[in-house]
Amino acid sequence: SDQATYTSERHTLVMGIDYVHAKDNHARKILGSGERMVNFRMENTSYFIQDDWLLMPHVTLTGGLRHDKPTNSGESGKKIESHTAKSYKLSWDITEKDKVYAGRSDFYILPTMEQLTDLRWGNNNLQPGYGRTSTIGYNRNFSDRSSLDINWFETISDRTISLSEAGFINST
Repeated sequence: SDQATYTSERHTLVMGIDYVHAKDNHARKILGSGERMVNFRMENTSYFIQDDWLLMPHVTLTGGLRHDKPTNSGESGKKIESHTAKSYKLSWDITEKDKVYAGRSDFYILPTMEQLTDLRWGNNNLQPGYGRTSTIGYNRNFSDRSSLDINWFETISDRTISLSEAGFINST
């Protein structure tokens, strides 16, 4: 994982890359592999950028993009799809201690190694879960160690990963 930050009078720009690699060291039969024993592996490379833009004194617009490009060993079944998540938030610092905000963020959740390979519950055909969360709220900082945050949020999943009687499944 690495990132770079650029700041100016009106912008704070953060960009970077994350890389994650996982390998199942226990060879096992995976659904669809016949009698062949395989060591499942998975990796994900993510690129991200976010800008906090001071539109005018006390008003900030934050926007971001994150692109995930996962791959698997190729022995496990279906290809895992890439995804670009977007986020944005508008916040207004009413006072030095009070802030109101509204925003929306996409999410993208890759299945875990256990969800893909577990002999009883695993499903190597799982695809990532994704959706979005919208929120509005108010924040009050009383001190460095004390704050109050009141918000409303709504999360909508376009696809989830859940556990059924048959094991892990995708549902919409």
